[in-house]
Amino acid sequence: MKEKSNLTRRCNQIISIILLPQVLHRMWIEFNDGVVTNLDYIYLLLLAWIIQAFISPFLFRKEIE
Repeated sequence: MKEKSNLTRRCNQIISIILLPQVLHRMWIEFNDGVVTNLDYIYLLLLAWIIQAFISPFLFRKEIE
């Protein structure tokens, strides 16, 4: 079970690294148009997920071990 947890965590980190530049670029375009749309909130949620997926293993390392 622990191997599956480690694999899931690594996959989330890889996906985060791949998606981060794309999300930041799209956010730059969306937020510079001056109009707040649902897409702006979707990109904020996606950015929050990326940050959580990348940082959470470091925050909860003692609980996992």
